[in-house]
Amino acid sequence: MMKGNPAGILVPGLRLMKGNPAGALVAGLRLMKGNPTGVLVAGLRLMKGNPAGALVAGLRLMKGNPAGALVAGLCLMKGNPASALVAGLCLMKGNPAGVLVRWIMFDER
Repeated sequence: MMKGNPAGILVPGLRLMKGNPAGALVAGLRLMKGNPTGVLVAGLRLMKGNPAGALVAGLRLMKGNPAGALVAGLCLMKGNPASALVAGLCLMKGNPAGVLVRWIMFDER
């Protein structure tokens, strides 16, 4: 998370949190305390039965993006060093490859 950004907003260049094990959620995509796996949290749903940290392919974008828009292949790849950018990130059509989605605001329902 970059300084000055409200909680829950992603920024370009978002990096893995230092000290987190492989597969840990990216900073800004942390699970809410007390929510079990599979519960809708911060705009993403962890898939039951998936390895720890694996995100559902087809992550739905929140308000401000086209309804039903999907982001596929958002997974943390094992073996990446701490602070390494998330690899294999596939964005929506029309966005340059490798560019992180900007200003994805979490639905805090």
